[in-house]
Amino acid sequence: MPPSMRPVAAALALTAFTLNVAFGGQNEFDDSPDKVVKRPAGALGPCMEFVQIKLTEKQIIGLLAAADEINQIRENSHDGFYQTGPETTAKLDAAARKYDLSGYDEFKTIRANVIQVFTGYDDVTKRYVGREQLIRLQVARIKADRRIPANEKVHEIEITEAQRQCTIPAIRFRSNIDLVHEHYAPLRSSDFQK
Repeated sequence: MPPSMRPVAAALALTAFTLNVAFGGQNEFDDSPDKVVKRPAGALGPCMEFVQIKLTEKQIIGLLAAADEINQIRENSHDGFYQTGPETTAKLDAAARKYDLSGYDEFKTIRANVIQVFTGYDDVTKRYVGREQLIRLQVARIKADRRIPANEKVHEIEITEAQRQCTIPAIRFRSNIDLVHEHYAPLRSSDFQK
């Protein structure tokens, strides 16, 4: 794992572990109707509840454009980070509509579908490999990195493997992977994941 990605990986894994938002489970796309998702042994359950949609270019552009304003509204809200009152919800809806989205709910749905692809997208090869394969690759890279002290390796491997604590369904729409790949650089540098 490149040194610049370690803080991101650590933050994601810590958030995943403490908030039950880690991503694991099935790792291939699935264009068929919803299937039952099996939990890996020891998994805590689904990572998050969301509706899988077939993403469009317009939605990705709206997500990128609205992210900063929506994050600012959420950070300045007195409602709390995960729950919003009517006033904050109205502000979030208005911000999303400014960027051609139907509202904050659509922003969250698009965001969840992009994050679902990110959970299996390899930053090194710049391609989708699937969640489980990505975790294996990251662990192998940590083990092989001679610049990381042994005690840090153990910690980084624990953080990386903690991402298996819950499940996420298989990706239903292959086109979502292609669209995220096409917009990977701006999505990766965006704050939409906050």
